[in-house]
Amino acid sequence: MAHVTQFLASRASARQSEVQQAATHPARPLVGNEAGGTLDQLVDDLWPAQMEIDLSARTEPSRGAVCRFAVRLTEAAQGEVPDLSGLRGPQVEFFDAAHADL
Repeated sequence: MAHVTQFLASRASARQSEVQQAATHPARPLVGNEAGGTLDQLVDDLWPAQMEIDLSARTEPSRGAVCRFAVRLTEAAQGEVPDLSGLRGPQVEFFDAAHADL
């Protein structure tokens, strides 16, 4: 179980990096071109990944932390978060909760 959680946390971190990279270019439209399609796909992929982590989480704090982090990542990807430093708190909370589950 710990390996699954670690794998999923690692995958979520990789996806977060992709979303953060995409979100650093707010002038990009979200639909209608290749860059927008990639960003849309990342956001679409985020939610099944969040559910996989949610299903493997052992505690309610872990499930809540992953959900809050996924919401903030989606907001950042969609340009709703003006400063990406706002992701740091939910990220730390998520990783702390995942570590406590291990």
